[in-house]
Amino acid sequence: MENWVYLFGAYTIAWLGVSFYLYINTKKQKGIEKRLADIEASLKDKK
Repeated sequence: MENWVYLFGAYTIAWLGVSFYLYINTKKQKGIEKRLADIEASLKDKK
């Protein structure tokens, strides 16, 4: 039964890693979208 403990721990750590990865990439995506919106707004102001 000790193998189940290690399996569950590895499974939990893997899901935490995936969740953290998705969280970081979501924040990066929001930052990129904000910068693009700022660039588009500045280009519209120049016209």
